[in-house]
Amino acid sequence: MEFLRLPVKGAPVSSSDWPRVDYHSHICAVPLETMLVNARAAGLSEYGVSEHVFQLDEGHLVLPEEQDEGMRFPRAWYAQTVQEAAAGSADLDIKLGLEVDYVPERHKRVMAVTDGVEWDYLIGSVHAVDTADIFSRVGPGAEAGERLWRRYYELIAEAIETGDFDVISHPVRYAISNPHLPAEFEQLLEEVAAFARQHGVALELNGDDMARTPQLVECLARACGRAGCAVSLGSDAHRAPEVAQGLRQATAYAAAAHVPGVVSFQRRDRRVIPL
Repeated sequence: MEFLRLPVKGAPVSSSDWPRVDYHSHICAVPLETMLVNARAAGLSEYGVSEHVFQLDEGHLVLPEEQDEGMRFPRAWYAQTVQEAAAGSADLDIKLGLEVDYVPERHKRVMAVTDGVEWDYLIGSVHAVDTADIFSRVGPGAEAGERLWRRYYELIAEAIETGDFDVISHPVRYAISNPHLPAEFEQLLEEVAAFARQHGVALELNGDDMARTPQLVECLARACGRAGCAVSLGSDAHRAPEVAQGLRQATAYAAAAHVPGVVSFQRRDRRVIPL
């Protein structure tokens, strides 16, 4: 079962019909001020900054194998920079988040990096299936690929079960290097969505995935709709023009699938914006 065979069914949605939130972006390569210009130009009402935990000096010590995507900075500088921007913004609700790698054997050490900061939300990410980087271009064969997809969702379920995350990011991202979807792929997505709903965790409809594999994002939206799981909208922007990318269409998928709503956060307190 190859993902390119899955149909894209969603219809475009107008800018007035979507919640105008983007909860996944990075500032290690582009200054926050530049990203905010594009967030305002996109008409966002809420904009969440969610830098990778390994871009923080403290996080890099725990995950030194992760390749830098831009400048590293101290946790205190990062939190203060975003919080000061939020305090000075009257027209855009700016949120302080962090994208945190879920690595089972180092989970407690990674989570210790988040201590002592008043986050608005934390995103959990699975970037490696055991020792296999999901971004690796050296793809497995079909049988191994299907097995790794199943293991990918086992790890996502583990991340959900920790109770440490408000959102799970890009749950279909593994397609970037592994096209070998198992026959029960949609069932696996629905099981993960039901598990996330049970634990009060949102699954992310990701703008970067919209650009790569929109049909998988639509599958995810349908799974969330069937399971009654709320979703998070996140562009995964690393450059200013990417802010809000793909999120109107992702909202269309969610609305068509009868997803209950899109999440918004304030100091880890969750609100669901109905669709």
